[in-house]
Amino acid sequence: MPNNTQRFILRRTQADAWLIRDNKDGSVVCFVHKGCRAPKKTQAMVNVMLDALNAAVQLQRTKENAQC
Repeated sequence: MPNNTQRFILRRTQADAWLIRDNKDGSVVCFVHKGCRAPKKTQAMVNVMLDALNAAVQLQRTKENAQC
């Protein structure tokens, strides 16, 4: 997987549910249904989760590269 590609990405289903998918193996990591919340609030929450997941992966890569 190229370093410039985010490992975790957001996908939306036809039913307007949101999936966080792992690019490494294609698995679904999280399923979010907007429910009664405003779409902007759901989007903000999902963006925080994506940022945290991708930051954790980047931190792990940085640690692995520093050990070499």
